[in-house]
Amino acid sequence: MHTEELISDRALVKTDFFNDFARPFGMFHALNATFLADAELSASIACHYPRTVPGPTKEAYELLELLMPHMAQAVRFHGRWRALTIAEKAAADAVGRTSTGFLVLDGRGRVLRTNELAEGVLRTGDGLRASQGRLRAVRASDDAELQSAIARVAETALQGGLGHGRTLPIRRVGNDLPYLVLLMPVSAKGSLFGEHRGAVVALVSDPARQPSLSKLRMQRVLGWTQAEAGVAALLLEGRSTREIAESRGVGSETIRAQLKSLYRKAGVSGQAQLVRLLMAGGPALERPQR
Repeated sequence: MHTEELISDRALVKTDFFNDFARPFGMFHALNATFLADAELSASIACHYPRTVPGPTKEAYELLELLMPHMAQAVRFHGRWRALTIAEKAAADAVGRTSTGFLVLDGRGRVLRTNELAEGVLRTGDGLRASQGRLRAVRASDDAELQSAIARVAETALQGGLGHGRTLPIRRVGNDLPYLVLLMPVSAKGSLFGEHRGAVVALVSDPARQPSLSKLRMQRVLGWTQAEAGVAALLLEGRSTREIAESRGVGSETIRAQLKSLYRKAGVSGQAQLVRLLMAGGPALERPQR
């Protein structure tokens, strides 16, 4: 659009825009093309001419017409990129406020992203640490199992799968309860964190810092018996089936039967899904603060 289609030359020279902005730069005529993507996103190309030039030529109009489809494509791409950026920031903010450590890893265990709690766990180095940029366990036997699990979960992601993941207890240097690490594949087709193809999400639960889950709320929300809720709470602390059986004074077969029952009632198929459910339950399952 040429400025003459909007305002006459006589009226233009009387405007503040012309006298305060255009005139000091020697601008008078303008040929402008604008693409409106939506109510919040637009782009413009403007060609300015001094008053001594008659105005834009036919060739200038044709050039802008040729440029418009490319500008429209660029604006649409920017709009999609903006939406993904907003969504990823929202996701990052959300995990940053959880009581669980959150890490994004590549297929070799390199740490690509963390939230504040995960950074604190790695700095402490009493069970997990970052060595040469990779997530490692301090104890050699735990580290061998961790690296193997990361590789298997990453392979699932690379093949386009979204399996249930893998849960590992990672022992600590002191006598504290172990960290509980849940590894989950991130689909290569997904938008969030999609630039890290084959990435693995690691959720690190520290029983010493986790909000206490209410057994009564687990019973009400998930339909568990009191015994099943007690087993689930111990499982979330990283206890093995044998350790849970010993602490409750029953046999391992009893604990396995209770686990099968609570898996069925919660609609999950195994320990990894159960831990994910309890970690994600948040305020719905936490013990009320007094």
